[in-house]
Amino acid sequence: MRPRTLRLCILTLLAVALHGLRASGQNLIYNGDFNLMSAGWTTSCVSVEAYAFETTYGGTDPTNHVAEIDDEACMHQDVCVLPGASYVFSMDASRRTAGGPNPVTTHLDISGLDASSTVVGTYVSMDFTRTNTVFALTAVTGIPTITVPTGAGVVRLRITLTDNTPGYSTLGMIVDNLSLVASSSAAIVPGGSDTICMNVPLSFSVPAVGTTGISYVWSFGGSATPVTSTLSSPAASWSTSGTDVVTAVLGNGVCYIDTVTYHVFVNPAITVSLHDTTCATVPYIFRGVSHNTSGVYSDTVAVPGGCDSIINLYLYIKPPVLTNIYGTICGGHSYVFNGHAYTVSGVYTDTFLTAVGCDSMSALNLTVNAIPPKPTVTPVAYCQFDVASPVSATGTSLMWYGTGLTAGYTTAPTPATTLAAIDTYYVTQTVLGCISDSAMAIVTINTKPYPPIVTDVFYCENQPAVALTATGSGLLWYSYSSGGPASSSAPVPTTTSTGTQTWYVSEVVNGCESDRSAINVKVAAYPVSSILNSTVSICQHDSASFTYSGDSLATGYAWQLPGDGTLVDGSMTGPGVVVKFDTPGKQYIYLAVEGPGGKCNAIDTAIISVTPDPAASPATTNNVCIGDTVGLGLGNHSDNAYFFVWTLNNDPLFTSGYVSMITHDNNSGGPFTIRWDQTGTFIIGLSTQSKEGCMSASTFDTVKVYGIPNAAFTVETNISALCLEDSVLFKAVETGNDYYYLWSPSAFFNSINEPDAWGKMTQLTNTVSLTVTDPYGCKATTSMEINPSPCCTITFPSAFTPNGDSRNDVFRPISTGYHKLHKMVIMNRWGQTVFESANNEMEWDGNYNGIPQDMAVYYYFISYDCGGNTLEQKGDVTLIR
Repeated sequence: MRPRTLRLCILTLLAVALHGLRASGQNLIYNGDFNLMSAGWTTSCVSVEAYAFETTYGGTDPTNHVAEIDDEACMHQDVCVLPGASYVFSMDASRRTAGGPNPVTTHLDISGLDASSTVVGTYVSMDFTRTNTVFALTAVTGIPTITVPTGAGVVRLRITLTDNTPGYSTLGMIVDNLSLVASSSAAIVPGGSDTICMNVPLSFSVPAVGTTGISYVWSFGGSATPVTSTLSSPAASWSTSGTDVVTAVLGNGVCYIDTVTYHVFVNPAITVSLHDTTCATVPYIFRGVSHNTSGVYSDTVAVPGGCDSIINLYLYIKPPVLTNIYGTICGGHSYVFNGHAYTVSGVYTDTFLTAVGCDSMSALNLTVNAIPPKPTVTPVAYCQFDVASPVSATGTSLMWYGTGLTAGYTTAPTPATTLAAIDTYYVTQTVLGCISDSAMAIVTINTKPYPPIVTDVFYCENQPAVALTATGSGLLWYSYSSGGPASSSAPVPTTTSTGTQTWYVSEVVNGCESDRSAINVKVAAYPVSSILNSTVSICQHDSASFTYSGDSLATGYAWQLPGDGTLVDGSMTGPGVVVKFDTPGKQYIYLAVEGPGGKCNAIDTAIISVTPDPAASPATTNNVCIGDTVGLGLGNHSDNAYFFVWTLNNDPLFTSGYVSMITHDNNSGGPFTIRWDQTGTFIIGLSTQSKEGCMSASTFDTVKVYGIPNAAFTVETNISALCLEDSVLFKAVETGNDYYYLWSPSAFFNSINEPDAWGKMTQLTNTVSLTVTDPYGCKATTSMEINPSPCCTITFPSAFTPNGDSRNDVFRPISTGYHKLHKMVIMNRWGQTVFESANNEMEWDGNYNGIPQDMAVYYYFISYDCGGNTLEQKGDVTLIR
């Protein structure tokens, strides 16, 4: 098994409870059979390994995930439980048979946790062993039943699996089908029959579990009283009939464990309806209670052996018979009723008995109407010669008197308006037969004013106009000589068409309007103005012609050019011009045409689009070596550069013999990939053209191509008699102050950036290389192999494996001849000496004080005689187990 990390999901037992899982017979372990990659277990060592299929370890089911327990993989899970309840834990296990230990032992621990997750008791602590040689998951036996104590504060059980076979970090026990279930069932038991009457309380309990340390959340339904409860044995009643579900969610004060339900059947009550009628003066006795108003009255009657019955009385109280008499008089008069004279408004009654025995009443409803006020009148004013309307007043049943009238008339009089005057009329009103005092109505006839003084107006076609003016007071403006709507705002004439328009105006004095005066507005035509372009689009710095093409009314011309436009031909006051444009974009040419008589001038505009000249410049590496492959493309270029022409020394680039084209396109701006095949100085040219056909000037870039330097070198030492660790003098053939030299390997040389260098041969096989770089970055490399003789050199293996297989079991020096060895010391990475010898039999077996050392890198030092000299040598060795 290789080390691995598994992302864990934390089990939330409250979510399990809310989904209706029951404690009885329910496996409380989350992912006990490891069906999912996320096993829901927590680790206290390196990892939880619960994602491999059974076939990984020698099983036959390729779809079943299992877990492995070894030195690096352990796991535990916390499960919520009920105090006082008993639980049975079971699981299957198999030894992993791929070279692991035999037997393999795993430790199972089941402890109790309080609300703060502190261990307060241990209920299972046992080892189980497997010795099978063929993969086989079998049940673990001997696991005792767990009884959760009451009063100890245990709210969870922690199930922990750890390896008990030390020394095997990657080979361990395979486990699967972990299960924790409750021994007894939890169920709701009612305190009576499950069929009850409405509003009759019924108690409930869950006797299979205790009450100590257990929390309850009861739900009884929307019509129940109460709707919910947290008591251990609550009672509830229902106000509606039918079937209701009682639900109890059990918990231990920290988390919820189980949900149980129970059905209750509520019988309806029997309802009886009675209907009766009585007089208002006779009390009605129902179920011992007196009633004297109409309504519905209810009472409940107990029925032996059944649910209560409800009696509803629908009672109607007959009202007394009432006869109404209505009388009306004016203020100051009287009304006689039953021998009495009444002068004040009110209701006067007399009572008698009817044939059915109920009282009857006669009532006089007397209304005394007051003398009405005078009618409301408003003074009226007319203008002389206006058509007058009848005089008006606000009132009821009006009667008119006054000027020219000898008696009262119901028809209102109409004043005469031919003369300016003030007339007076009188009027009364009659309300409910009562006549008011008379009110005075005054009518004033005002003098009609004279028409205003006006002057006619002249405009050119489409010329901005201003509001009309006239001399007078309170002016009113019209579109017609008579009739039509009036406006107090002076009109603004329209000049969009030629011809004469007529407006009318009057003045108002004291509310009287004069006759209307006419104002004539004349609109004259402009000459037809039009510019004819020779083209609508040109290239930058080109010229175009513009000519007047209007009608014969034009008598003068005035051209206006854009700021950068230059007059090439024609006259600014003539019918045509030729203009040169140096700025790209839309350019506007204006022509003002003068009409006959110097009035009503016309203006036209010509638009021409000036396309900018394209621009582009080449970009590449300016100093290169022969044979180099470099990029060639555009440097700065305009957005409208479309077609590109490349040259090399004034010849087409793509057919030149100086370069090889790796990628190219005759009409492309690149980038290209080119290889320089000859040395020398070359000029790359580039010109471009826009889609509209506008050409740019050519731009150029210079490239210098250099040859490759000589990297050959000579050996100034006789290498036929060369020994290991001897020094050799190397000399470069080509030298120069601006050249850069690099000798390798750098560990051999005292100086690596000189044309002459001494190198020490520290290996039996040595490849010496020289790289020469000229001032332009061109470089070349030459290599030579030099193999010195071992001579007195002692060699060591780079690693050894002290595993007792008689192959490479010890670490010792190796030499081709006899050398007197003085001392060999081996140290670990912390500098501790693990081996030391001062005789010629120097070999280390990988132990220190008889204890095998860990697999690691160790460091050695040895001193020995060679050619009359004492030599020292250092190095490192890897111990592999």
